[in-house]
Amino acid sequence: MAENEGLVLNTLDFDEKFKEIVEDTMIGKLAKGLFRAGSVLNADAIKEPPRAPHRMGNLWRSQQVNKPQTEWESISVDAGFNIAYAGYQHEGKRKDGSHVVKNYSVSRTEKRPAGETEMGPKFLSKKMADNRQKYMKIAADYCLKE
Repeated sequence: MAENEGLVLNTLDFDEKFKEIVEDTMIGKLAKGLFRAGSVLNADAIKEPPRAPHRMGNLWRSQQVNKPQTEWESISVDAGFNIAYAGYQHEGKRKDGSHVVKNYSVSRTEKRPAGETEMGPKFLSKKMADNRQKYMKIAADYCLKE
């Protein structure tokens, strides 16, 4: 039998590398989108009621979005506030149920009548529930970018 003398295109290497390129590209875009969505979540927690409490500004300054973590078929981003009492303020009480927050503080520069505040518990989880579609769209839009 004569050997094939025409053009032979071996696509095995291409097929393997193409899958890696597609996964790396899409996963990278989605990770950037999730990072951006985490940043918007933090901003919303400060701007939209119920807002994260603010007196001295330490809680607001502690906001952070960690680098996206990619594992097998999932990508996750940790976003929120990184200060010892952030959980206490978010939940409205300590884990053991003691020290219930009665009055959420506002900035000393904000002029509000006594007792009227937009600050309150669940300032992150309420945003995640109410604005879920908004954050998903932010992540999806990054996947569409070229």
